[in-house]
Order: sequence, then C-alpha cells, then structure tokens
Amino acid sequence: MKFVILLTIIGIAGICYFGATTGVEGSLSDMVDCLDEMSDVLETVKDKETATRVLPRLQELAGEMQTATAEMANCIREVNPDVMQEIIVKYQNEIDEANERFTKEVMRVCAIPGVGMEYTQSFAFSNAGSSGST
Repeated sequence: MKFVILLTIIGIAGICYFGATTGVEGSLSDMVDCLDEMSDVLETVKDKETATRVLPRLQELAGEMQTATAEMANCIREVNPDVMQEIIVKYQNEIDEANERFTKEVMRVCAIPGVGMEYTQSFAFSNAGSSGST
C-alpha cells in the first residue's frame, strides 16, 4: 500500500524545521492552513460519491501546498541557526496538530468502500494540478 500523502507530509514537516525568515514563516503558515483546509474538505467525505466530488478542491489545495513548499525552499539557504530553533519551537505544535488531523482524515477516507489508498494519489502534492479519478 502506498502512503504518498503521508510521506509528502513527513517531507514537508522536515522542510518546515529549516525555515527562519518572515517569508518562510508565511510559507509555513500557508502550508498549515492548506493542511487544515484539506482536512476540512476530507471531513465532508462520507462515500465514494462525495470523495469524487471534493477531489478538484483537494487538487487545488495540493497545488497551493506545493507553491508554499517551493517558496520556503527558496529561503532555506539563508537560515540563521538561532532563528531556526525559534521557528521550530514556535510552530511545532501547530505543525503536529495539522499533520495528525490530516493523516487521520486521509486514513478514514481511504477506508471508505470504493475509495482506497489510490484516492490519495489523485491529490498527492507531487501530482497537484493534474486530473485524477477514483
């Protein structure tokens, strides 16, 4: 079973630890907001039909997540280690909560009959913006 989304989230969380500038904080905030909104959307999924209906919004949010991740990656090269530690402390709980909630919803939706793990590949961050179906 592939856990594309989970691996992507782990990678994003790792990237978040290297941020230190206002741009990185803004990108991090955008990423957490995207995860929260994706979780909100996933909470509305009750069956295969609703999973299919919300897929375009999930793909759009995955694209926003990719943009925020790219913006953060551009800032990482100029990171001050002291500020980096402050960012870790400041955002750790928020990141953990967003990741936990998102992961819980992904796993719940994938357990719905007719949906499955392949559903997550339709809105995986690496596939953002491409069309997919369940």
